[in-house]
Amino acid sequence: MASQAQAVADRSSILAIAAWLIYGTLYVAGFWLAGCMAGFVVMLVIIANEYRRGGLRIMDCTSFGYFALAATISATSAADTFDKYHVVIVWGVFAVVAWATLAAGFPFTVQYARESVPREAWNSPLFARINSTLTVMWATIFTFGAIMGVITIAVGHAFLLGIAIPMSAMGVGYAFNDEYPKRFADRLDLAARAAPAATHQTAE
Repeated sequence: MASQAQAVADRSSILAIAAWLIYGTLYVAGFWLAGCMAGFVVMLVIIANEYRRGGLRIMDCTSFGYFALAATISATSAADTFDKYHVVIVWGVFAVVAWATLAAGFPFTVQYARESVPREAWNSPLFARINSTLTVMWATIFTFGAIMGVITIAVGHAFLLGIAIPMSAMGVGYAFNDEYPKRFADRLDLAARAAPAATHQTAE
């Protein structure tokens, strides 16, 4: 069952990445509205599937909200202004959401980690620390992207500064996100095995 849930989650993650790749490709090609609508539709499918499974991901909801907002604004007189600042807006929105989840005491990476970590380990301090570290990393990358967007507005080179460099940082982030938790896999398994025993002792 856990492996099946992980497979579904992995497909959702791939689709979410595809939504942004489609959006970016169509935007660069000059079809911004089409990119917004394509991203909106893909994220709608993801959100609907997550809702049926009873677990909406914060970042998927953020993507869905951005595409909905962008598609709406693209049809108004504010489209040119939004287009000018959209790189800052995209990265900035994700940065704000990531930092907000930390401030709220629920790092957004917890939702992804729970799909591969035994439930018994979810309340362990180690699990919380790992996800706090990962969320800080992602929040920093998103903030970096927003800063690069501001620089892009000032000096140009939108593709290099607003897309290529921040996306390279994202690549590093994905690698770290994949490797860092592996350092603690044995300790998390130990925490998962210890949790039932601790619960039993408390009940006695």
